[in-house]
Amino acid sequence: MNSIKKISVLLGLLVSLGSVGCADIDSTVHEVNEFEAKSQAVIVTPEFAIHGLKNMPDGLFLTELGLSISEIRFQPVMTTHSGITYSTSDPFRLVFDVEHDEEVKRLNPFEFPKAGRFVVSIRLEANDDDNVSSGSLSMTGLVSSEDVASQDPRASSDGKFDGNPLPLPFDKKRESQSEDSAWTPFHYNSKRAVFYTFSDVELTAGEQTLSFNFNIEDWAGELIEPITRAVRNDSSPAIGDAQGVDVTKQLDSVGWGAEALMDGASVQTVPMTTRPGGTNNR
Repeated sequence: MNSIKKISVLLGLLVSLGSVGCADIDSTVHEVNEFEAKSQAVIVTPEFAIHGLKNMPDGLFLTELGLSISEIRFQPVMTTHSGITYSTSDPFRLVFDVEHDEEVKRLNPFEFPKAGRFVVSIRLEANDDDNVSSGSLSMTGLVSSEDVASQDPRASSDGKFDGNPLPLPFDKKRESQSEDSAWTPFHYNSKRAVFYTFSDVELTAGEQTLSFNFNIEDWAGELIEPITRAVRNDSSPAIGDAQGVDVTKQLDSVGWGAEALMDGASVQTVPMTTRPGGTNNR
């Protein structure tokens, strides 16, 4: 009898130990599965960057550049009957303080539904936010009044612009211009919607930056002529208006608005091993 009791006690202990061991293994497996699931998530951080600020033409100085983006669209390259096109749902606006060399805007990261290769498109579209109308593409800046005067029959014999718009003194940080150079302010605010398709990119498991790049050097070089023409033809600009002459109609009529800016744009993905510090811009 004693032997039977001892065997029963030993079996009970083994069963108890086995139960504890199984609980530990199940817990460990669950944690591993959670880690694997997290590591396989596709995390995308959109980033928008402008390039070419240091090579702007001498007769033009941009102070601010704004983009209103209503959608980023992802279309699978290998389309099947079950293929799904994904797109962002919340519009957003990016305003670059070009005057102070702000070149990059980074949005908050989001989790993408699946990995794969996708064709990327964006839609620029005007929107009204808090009763403020924002164009699909907006811009403020200064154009050299010397360029305007050289093409204007109203210019005086000494080459100074004789009449409206009144020139403003230029920021002295532009070393290539003399201190007494005169500059005329202008602004641009397009209401035109533009849908632009980039090349395809590979979205992989893990964190990555979806980097949109806008090269404004060549684009800006083509802006001086239509802007100076708009300034010449403006008969009654508001004196003291900080934004100056509205050149929207002139630029849109010659096709040097949002469409031309997008022609110099590209997109690529950049893997991220760690999330960058600092505050995300939105």
